[in-house]
Amino acid sequence: MVEAEVITLSELLRLVRYRNMEFPKDEEGRKDFLLRVLDQLIDQKLAAQKVTETLVIQASDREVQEQLQAYRNRFSSDREFQERLAQMEMSRDDLTDLVRRQLAVLKFVKMRFEPFVVVLPDQILRYYEEELAPRLKRQGLPVPLLPLVEKQIREILTLRRAHLEMERWLRATQAKARVEILLF
Repeated sequence: MVEAEVITLSELLRLVRYRNMEFPKDEEGRKDFLLRVLDQLIDQKLAAQKVTETLVIQASDREVQEQLQAYRNRFSSDREFQERLAQMEMSRDDLTDLVRRQLAVLKFVKMRFEPFVVVLPDQILRYYEEELAPRLKRQGLPVPLLPLVEKQIREILTLRRAHLEMERWLRATQAKARVEILLF
């Protein structure tokens, strides 16, 4: 339970199926796996509660429909898509609500954390020299000049730092929240 909101086992399993995750074979591995996914779901719930408190953050219908279509496109037919929804024990409305919540949380993260991230030129150069160029060389691909990829590198590093800040915020929020786990 997160604050007053209960997370059910079926909701946890629905997330596992939605993300197409595989359960470990051994019992101990399954327990660890479920606890990791539960932790992610708790983080989602906490962030969603903060988004709800901040009423200005919402996903537009267009954004939701685009994301739903991208998910639908992963399947070769509408029948296969409907079967997947049935496996996840979700209706199309349930999936729409899930996508809407996830998009709102992503917007919250971008609004809350990205504006405060500063990426310095030496960090861009370090990423280029230590990560990008070696990876492209290993793959036998040409290495573009730094000015041609500087903007993309800045975006990557901004996302990384925003993600780290969000993780810190979630840990602090989770420490303050009333969370009760009754899974095992």
